[in-house]
Amino acid sequence: MNPNAILELRLFYFRNHFAYQWKGSAAPVILTGHNGVGKTNILEAISFLAPGRGLRSAKLAEIDQWGEEEKWAIYALAKTPQGEVNIGTGRGENTGGDKRIIKVEGEVLKTASQLKNHIGILALTPLNDRVFVDGSTARRDLLDHLVAGFDNAHSKRISAYDTARSERLKLLSTYGGYDRVWATALEARMAGSAVAIAAARLEVIQRITDALESHIESPFPRPLLGLDGTVENDLTSLPALQAEEAYCARLEQSRQADRESGRTQEGPHRSDFLVIHSTKKMPAEMCSTGEQKSLLLSLILATARARASWQGSAPILLFDEIIAHLDEVRRAALAAEIKSLGAQVWMTGTEVESFRDFLPFSQHIEVSPPVSPVISREAMGRLERNRIETSE
Repeated sequence: MNPNAILELRLFYFRNHFAYQWKGSAAPVILTGHNGVGKTNILEAISFLAPGRGLRSAKLAEIDQWGEEEKWAIYALAKTPQGEVNIGTGRGENTGGDKRIIKVEGEVLKTASQLKNHIGILALTPLNDRVFVDGSTARRDLLDHLVAGFDNAHSKRISAYDTARSERLKLLSTYGGYDRVWATALEARMAGSAVAIAAARLEVIQRITDALESHIESPFPRPLLGLDGTVENDLTSLPALQAEEAYCARLEQSRQADRESGRTQEGPHRSDFLVIHSTKKMPAEMCSTGEQKSLLLSLILATARARASWQGSAPILLFDEIIAHLDEVRRAALAAEIKSLGAQVWMTGTEVESFRDFLPFSQHIEVSPPVSPVISREAMGRLERNRIETSE
């Protein structure tokens, strides 16, 4: 197996890091240091090497170092299944708002989604802690994030479905009625995307379930996974074409109700991702906070194993403050899981002693307070040359 990994990382004007550089191997990386030194910021920077808006879903302008006019930039030498690649991203000098430039081996990518063709990343942070209790939308978003790691086209299908759904609702709400021919065409578009979305979700749930069932010996609770949705339920008993026809029929029947309510009553946008504690037979949202975190960790690890098995390459894992929630037995178990998986995992914590089970096979970095932006002209010249090389 050829796991994804970061071999070199450089940050410029990123959050509190004026100029941060690191070079290492494909082994797991442990970042320790006092609160506020920028450990999570380093993980966030790595997350921008994959599609999306990073760990915090922040506006790109907010990432620029406070008080500086310079725009942030990231450079990485990444090990991928296709070999080593140079990836650079950031807010270009002539771009504003929330647009960023992405380059791979000097070639500009049209969209961030193309990064999936180069590197795989999977993250687990404290921001995910409430995913099971924040309702079906949060759980569904989690599932779609996991599915996108297997299927590059999944996010595009969701976007196409949402666009058609929005256009249909606008048509239905038009004063004086609606065009039935156009409504039928939009519903056909919705149905095609909906069945593809549901099929991808079911397939990935099965892949993760297989990874869980083949890895029984673990102190982490094993989640049972499922989907509750009309289109997904149809696909368990109907061929895809018949599932599309059934959804089209329901959409046609619900036009008046959808028009009056201003929302589409059913579809993959309302499906619920079910996660059950296998031992207690209890939904994750009803479990204790500690059990929810363990279930989530178990789910992410199983997803990483499933991706490694299916794609032949384990994704980079970003675990922010994960150790703080684990007892000694589960810390040792997590270390064994990571070593067995062979993935590069970036973990943060305040005390290196908490990672004693990981240290024999990991790289340790003590993150110091960022250097001051007030530096010599010579150092500034070196920094600017690096920035130019990164953007070329």
